[in-house]
Amino acid sequence: MKNIILFSLFMFTSLQVLATNLIDKFDYIGNKTFSCIQCTKSEIENHARITHQNIEVGSYNYKYVATSGVYDVSVRVNPSELGTSEPEYTNASARATLNSQYTSAKLSLDTSLEELTAAFNAGYEVGTDFTYESVYEVLTEKNASKSIFNYYIKTERRTATKIQNVRTAGEILAASISVSAGALVQAQAKNVDGAYITVTFSDGTSIEVKVTIVLVDGVPTIKVVDFGDAYNADGTPVPLSPTQVNASYSNFHASFTDYLINIGVNVSFDDFGGGGGSCTTEMTCTDRGSETHCVFVVSDC
Repeated sequence: MKNIILFSLFMFTSLQVLATNLIDKFDYIGNKTFSCIQCTKSEIENHARITHQNIEVGSYNYKYVATSGVYDVSVRVNPSELGTSEPEYTNASARATLNSQYTSAKLSLDTSLEELTAAFNAGYEVGTDFTYESVYEVLTEKNASKSIFNYYIKTERRTATKIQNVRTAGEILAASISVSAGALVQAQAKNVDGAYITVTFSDGTSIEVKVTIVLVDGVPTIKVVDFGDAYNADGTPVPLSPTQVNASYSNFHASFTDYLINIGVNVSFDDFGGGGGSCTTEMTCTDRGSETHCVFVVSDC
């Protein structure tokens, strides 16, 4: 008997978790319309049914904007088998039908989002005319650099065109189903939201820039929110603490020394003021108890 009770409790808890996960997959974007990414017709019907349990008997109609298209969803709330129409005893059924009327507009939005994603995946290579020539400069002033990247990514020709295409396609689809274009695009752009874009600098170093989709006066736009991994010119990760510093660096950007000092490395120089230039600059590091000490030496001038 105890095992049966425990099994029943396990099943009840599991069903609750599944229902919660399903509900969290959908966003309400207004005017009896929901949005979801990578959801199936079955999940749409289950969502509609679950969210209409224990409510007044009647018929309800919604639209669901899914990856595969726009669905018309009808929900019927029926009296329970006990014959009562009290909300706590009702049960619901739902049916989703793909509406071909919106196929062209939905496809246009999907295509625009895919093109924007492809542009982000390709990354950016910035020249010496960019504010920063090296990743070490960025890491030394992370907060200030966010606004620089924010402006660059939004106004860079490839990106600006694709962002505008997303807005236009979103406005057309939103108008046809009478919802906010901003809310629709923000909900449908979840695959873009949180993307990491690799930016490569003129010295060969690089950093991952994290972006999100935000609404500014109801208009969807890109915002830089964080940085991901950073890499040296040879593809190795940039050290984030003194214990990760080694002596394998040469011909680095002059800002590298400032960065090392910033993360707590004790730095000294062998009769020179930075690094790079026409000479070969090499670094030798040693552990001195609780600190790391690095000496920079110029050779082969």
